[in-house]
Amino acid sequence: LVDRIKVSQIDYLDMDTTFPGNMGGQWTQKLAYTLWEGIKDTADYLLSMHSQATKYSGNPYTVFKKVPGADPQITKTIREMALAFGVRPNCLVDLETAAGELHGVTSGALDITCIRAGIPAFMAELGPGGRFTRPFIDQTKTGFSNVLKYLKMLDGEPAPCPEKQILITKRTF
Repeated sequence: LVDRIKVSQIDYLDMDTTFPGNMGGQWTQKLAYTLWEGIKDTADYLLSMHSQATKYSGNPYTVFKKVPGADPQITKTIREMALAFGVRPNCLVDLETAAGELHGVTSGALDITCIRAGIPAFMAELGPGGRFTRPFIDQTKTGFSNVLKYLKMLDGEPAPCPEKQILITKRTF
């Protein structure tokens, strides 16, 4: 049985607000801790994949964050990775003000935890939750390929964004 909810059915915690985790904590915190232990010393870059809630259908977009105190080169790389993903809307969230962000969402997010550890990371929101649709699968494949090409992990040039990209600097819920 899948309830298609954002939180764990075991302890009702949202993993993307629990990083870097806690080995002595609840189940979701332990899982986040275990994942973080595998990421922190091995990852050069990270792309955090998300989907929208099941009842919603929206356009794919990226979210990249400006974290206070982060290395300016990492901040630049994050922005370029997110834009290389190749979707039209891209959200820049400045955590100095965190305008429009829900309280608590920024404290334990995987991408922010990575950035604070010196790992360039951003989020991509792709498709409706609980359903696989060809356009979103194709966009995800193209986006991953584009980021890998930007990072010179794959040969070739990234595919162009099909439409002019926009940058959103303030969002609300």
